[in-house]
Amino acid sequence: MRRQPLPRQVDARKLTSTDVELSGIQPVSDFPRFAAGLCDERGDVDVKMHFYRDDSSIHRISATLATDVFVVCQRCLKAMPISISSQFELGIVWTEAQAKALPRELDSVILGEEPLDLFPLIEDELIIETPFTNYHPPGECQPAGPVKYGEEPEGAEERDNPFAVLKDLKSSD
Repeated sequence: MRRQPLPRQVDARKLTSTDVELSGIQPVSDFPRFAAGLCDERGDVDVKMHFYRDDSSIHRISATLATDVFVVCQRCLKAMPISISSQFELGIVWTEAQAKALPRELDSVILGEEPLDLFPLIEDELIIETPFTNYHPPGECQPAGPVKYGEEPEGAEERDNPFAVLKDLKSSD
């Protein structure tokens, strides 16, 4: 069964009061800040969100997300696949004072009367869970390697030397 995309905005108060689960698949391209750190925008993000009120009457979102994307290997500078998954809990509040009163394990989402935009929440979590540096496992890629002074690295293309003009100036003395 094919899952539907997530709604972009929801009435969080209503969903948490009625104990609702949402799940969907969103293309990576729907998260531009996250996609900017990737090799390309291929892939989908699988999202599951449970909106409910806990025993303390706190409005909560329990969410999981997973995706497979391509990032740049910092050793060989080629694309490499990684899997990103996360599970997170949010407390929905309407004032700063309520946010400060939440249990420490909950991050807060402060809402007014406006609908909750889900995409920035998901995108923030994707960015947080993406490793800062990425490397292929040892042996799967080869770094360019050290180059001795005056030698051209293997595979380097011929190009004009920007300092060649200085040679002509020196010989005219």
